[in-house]
Amino acid sequence: MPTDSAAIGSGRGVTYEWEQYIVEVLDRVTTLETYGTGTEGPQGPAGPTGATGATGPAGATGATGPAGPTGATGAQGPQGVQGPAGATGAAGATGAAGATGAQGPQGVQGPAGADGSDGLGRYRGTWTSGTPGDGLGSYVAYDIVVYLGSTYWANVTPTTSDPPHDNAQWDVLAQAGVDGADGTSGVSFTYQGGWVSGTPYTIGQFVTYDNDLYYCNGNIESYTALPPNDAGWNLGLQGSASAGMLPGQAPYASLKATGYSFPISAGAGTATSVSANSVVCAPLCIPWATTADRIGVYVLAGATNALWRLGIYSDSGSVYPGAKLLDAGTIDAGTGNANTFQEITIDQDLTAGLYWVCGKVVTAYGAVRGATGPTWGVVPTGATSTGDIVGGYLCTYASEGLPDNFTAYAGSGFGCVNNPPRVGLRTTG
Repeated sequence: MPTDSAAIGSGRGVTYEWEQYIVEVLDRVTTLETYGTGTEGPQGPAGPTGATGATGPAGATGATGPAGPTGATGAQGPQGVQGPAGATGAAGATGAAGATGAQGPQGVQGPAGADGSDGLGRYRGTWTSGTPGDGLGSYVAYDIVVYLGSTYWANVTPTTSDPPHDNAQWDVLAQAGVDGADGTSGVSFTYQGGWVSGTPYTIGQFVTYDNDLYYCNGNIESYTALPPNDAGWNLGLQGSASAGMLPGQAPYASLKATGYSFPISAGAGTATSVSANSVVCAPLCIPWATTADRIGVYVLAGATNALWRLGIYSDSGSVYPGAKLLDAGTIDAGTGNANTFQEITIDQDLTAGLYWVCGKVVTAYGAVRGATGPTWGVVPTGATSTGDIVGGYLCTYASEGLPDNFTAYAGSGFGCVNNPPRVGLRTTG
């Protein structure tokens, strides 16, 4: 645009400045037509920003954008009010019967019933001639009496006083048996306590000696001879092969006055001396089912710090100790207990059969009573002579307690002892 005012025409009032200009449109057009178009001048600087115009009308609503992601679940709102009850549904099928409940307490006893009518057949005791003295009056039909050992009942009201055995008005109910033959004179068995030298004992009397029970058979040779050495005394309840014992099986030992049973012994001796950790078993036959409540052994001399562990083994089925049945613990065989019987309380059920009572030397050997002989004992497998009978078996076990199973037999001469400790069991019946 021209910037020279003289080119426009004098007095036309056209002033051009870079910021604004005023042109009378018609004059300017005339001038332009008259004078022609000049070269375009350079662009002026940008004018200042005008004031913000008024807000135009709102445009049309645009299309709905895609749905945004679902937001997190909000907290649960409060419970709404309960709706009205629905209509009652149809009855369901009957369920299975429940288990029977526990029995309730017994009810109170009902009142006594009325007395019944008198029955027939009153027992009147021994028959007497005339009116009996039991206050029931004379005999009537169906009365029952005893006469000369037989029992009778009246088939009618008796009209005679003849005895029932010779009277058709009485019938026999039970006939008396014939008298048996007279028995032989019996023997009275009485316990006399401990044996006392010089006492004139008689047949049937029982005494105890050295913890054994003896009974007198009436053949005492000397009143001063010890029971084990006199033919007039027998060891109580001693078994034998004829009493159902198997070959090689030890018979039942003596039953003690104290209730103790011990392995059989030919006399009162000392058990074979064995070293610590040695377990020695002896056979003991129990002829009936019972319960043992004590196990013990008689300490003789004893020794310093000596302990014996006592127990029971079942039989292996080959007349040899098998599985451990009981480890009863230990008894003190020290010098302070010399010449005393030491026992342990137990509770062991036993069926009839062969068992093995055992003792184990825990520390030092303390002398205890042994089963000597052996007049009775066991014959080891493979032995061919009664001279091979032994009193028991021995094994070594260094661990605490007793072995669960006795060491297996390893041939002739293995672990045999002739004087095992005479461990006893007290049974309750």
